[in-house]
Amino acid sequence: MIATCFVGWALVAASIGHVTQTSASAITLEDGRLVAEVRVAQTDLARKGEAFTHSGPDLERYVLDALDVRAAGRSQLIGRVASTESRLETFGSPGARPERWVVMRIEYPLAETPAALELASRLFLDVDTEHRHLVRVRSGSEETCLVLGPGQTVRVPLGTAARWTGFFGFYRTGIAHILGGIDHLLFLCLLLLLCRTTGKLVRTITAFSVTHGVTLSLVVLGFVHVSREWVECAIALSILYVAVEVVAGESVPTWISAFVFGLFHGLGFASGLAEMDWQSGGIVRSLLGFSLGVDTGQLLVVGALFPILAIVRARVPRIYPWIAVPVAGCAVLVAGIWLYARWPA
Repeated sequence: MIATCFVGWALVAASIGHVTQTSASAITLEDGRLVAEVRVAQTDLARKGEAFTHSGPDLERYVLDALDVRAAGRSQLIGRVASTESRLETFGSPGARPERWVVMRIEYPLAETPAALELASRLFLDVDTEHRHLVRVRSGSEETCLVLGPGQTVRVPLGTAARWTGFFGFYRTGIAHILGGIDHLLFLCLLLLLCRTTGKLVRTITAFSVTHGVTLSLVVLGFVHVSREWVECAIALSILYVAVEVVAGESVPTWISAFVFGLFHGLGFASGLAEMDWQSGGIVRSLLGFSLGVDTGQLLVVGALFPILAIVRARVPRIYPWIAVPVAGCAVLVAGIWLYARWPA
């Protein structure tokens, strides 16, 4: 039953993968108005059609309508596009590969300074249901970073009250990222199949958490930059390798596999966040929140699946291979499809 359900899930997963796209905004309170510098990737605009690939009224109307900015408790603010330009530049972590961005400056007049903002984004949700919008809000000397997910409205207090808004926002994003990252979930499920004791589980999950936390931090802070395409290929290879271990038996201790491949999964966690302008005051809080969110989501999966597998192994050990082998076989198929689809052209 479990193996059958996994087969169906895995075949659907093969066509989805893990990669999501992001856009970004920097919102500043200055001189009685809000100024938003909105950045969208040219590749995302191309998916919307020819009318959106160059600056013009269609693009301006689309961004103004999709980015919902409100003074807390009041109606939506009416913005005016002050300028639009296309730039080939590195945005986010130092060392990132230059991309073509459309940068739009939007000004929102304010009758009075609000105590808080309410932000939501519908950008590109019609062509990418998992699209995320990264936001940096600056009010005086205070800054906060946050992520707007699909259908999400975030209230951002202005001033010192905003300090922990980014932390909790990124914490929720971290949980959603691991629970919605199908390739990460698949890798984690395969590790659980190899962990037959609680001690082995603790060593394996700890090794995985430590290494993906290290590489996540190094990428976001700008110390490491690697090609996103090759990272996604490495993640697919990690799934393929561990799936073979499940079927053929361990060639190396599971915690070592988790330690090594956790490095690549951390790079995958960082791939979207690296597009944020991390030269901001909220970086430590936001990064910490995201990392703890990923670990929380990981523990939720482990807490749900490991007891079930332990009961099966203890009470009906003959059935266990009938679960593990089909799951690993599907993982090999899915990882092979991902590897083919993600291999750089």
